[in-house]
Amino acid sequence: MPIEPKVSTTQLGRYPIEAELGRGAMGVVYRSTHPRLEIPVAIKVLSDQYSTDPNFRQRFHREAATVAALNHPGIVRVYDFDEDGPVLFIVMEWVDGRSMRSWLDEYGRFSVDVSVDLIQQLLSAVGVAHDYQVVHRDLKPDNILISNRGKTKILDFGISKLIDDKHRLTATGSMVGTPAYMAPEQVKGDPVDATADIYSLGMILYELLHGEPPFTGQLPAVLHSQVFDRPRASTAIPSPLMEIIWKATAKDRGQRFQTCEEFAGAFHYMPKAGVAHPPAEAISSEAAVEEDIEEPRPLP
Repeated sequence: MPIEPKVSTTQLGRYPIEAELGRGAMGVVYRSTHPRLEIPVAIKVLSDQYSTDPNFRQRFHREAATVAALNHPGIVRVYDFDEDGPVLFIVMEWVDGRSMRSWLDEYGRFSVDVSVDLIQQLLSAVGVAHDYQVVHRDLKPDNILISNRGKTKILDFGISKLIDDKHRLTATGSMVGTPAYMAPEQVKGDPVDATADIYSLGMILYELLHGEPPFTGQLPAVLHSQVFDRPRASTAIPSPLMEIIWKATAKDRGQRFQTCEEFAGAFHYMPKAGVAHPPAEAISSEAAVEEDIEEPRPLP
């Protein structure tokens, strides 16, 4: 169990604490207002198991500049990395919207054109991060927000690397990630590169179309499948898209798409009948966002 961070109920550094938004393995998220910009922000306070480690604190500040440089509309902007006594926290852009996980829980799955549009948005954002040599390592529906205008925003760039580095220093074979979306090399505790994110995006695309990840059940079975099994074909997924998913989730990282641009380009070569494929550079399309519609359109 993570150690809960000890935070004042009213103030964190120069940021007023207005409400608790949620808790997870990495810490607690609060709503606040930026004192100078006077805009709403979200503050993630890291669990004590990380903030009390002096080596982690040093890496935390080193990582800050790299993460803050990630400037893309599909990446949640980081305004500040700071500390208040023993507490480490990250100040982030406030996004009006819901997590992709919340949408999936409510509607089950999405149509082909909406699913492709969402993945295209994610590939555009992740590709920019990869240009800065930043690998997310824990892409999953829980870390992806969908704004009220139907645009995706990715959370926690840089955080998973910090957690991964800490575990590598303290335990051989430790892994960071979420099993249902984790590349085989992550399961085995091997070093990861950009193709681990591509694998995770392939698993997310499968879930958007099918309604659940390819591998479910008890943890040992899921981990075994991530290393040895190919995602099963689904009647909800057109064959051209299934081929793309299989390439993105190849067990041998050398057989996957090597870049997000290559992954996005694959949609252009699918048969047009029944499959929408917006351009790779698109941030959104009419399939997911219309002038008078403020929510992604799931299947009925």
